[in-house]
Amino acid sequence: MLLRLSNRLDRLAKAWVVLALLLGVILLSQLAVQPFSEQLAQMSGGSGLIDLKLSYTPEAVFGLIDTYGDEGRAAYRYFTATSDLVFPVAYGLFLSLLVSWLLKRGTRDGSRMRMLNLVPLGAWVFDWLENGFIVTMLTSYPDRSNGIAFLAAFSTAAKWAFSAATIIVLAIAVVLALRAKRNSA
Repeated sequence: MLLRLSNRLDRLAKAWVVLALLLGVILLSQLAVQPFSEQLAQMSGGSGLIDLKLSYTPEAVFGLIDTYGDEGRAAYRYFTATSDLVFPVAYGLFLSLLVSWLLKRGTRDGSRMRMLNLVPLGAWVFDWLENGFIVTMLTSYPDRSNGIAFLAAFSTAAKWAFSAATIIVLAIAVVLALRAKRNSA
């Protein structure tokens, strides 16, 4: 199953698709994520998005949720169910296809290295899980479930771990693509 998904991503990895997804990520970031982050900071006296924290405890996350107020919590739920549902798909696909595009240039057909294109999808999956737990905490407020907060924190940490792994994979893919280009010249 994973090999089939990797191969499908490999087939989709065309320069124009990668560039279109990059444009989509930039537009979503500039037109939705950044403005909402600034709006929430204004509504909450400077508290930021839970999604952007590297880690947190249940006490810390509930403290953030307290600062949002009713209007901020409602806005955060809406943002998470709309823009932040699409953003992980856009960046996950962009990064997966970029890795695929680079590895097609730097590895031979059938190389198992090409399965590294699946790493960015881990960030996407854990971002969605994180979003689900955040919506649950925002919706159930003022009730506080330490279990849900712990799962949210774990999902956040896993998202960032996959993001870091993606950077490493991208570096490897760039090196392989450059080496293959140099060897063919």
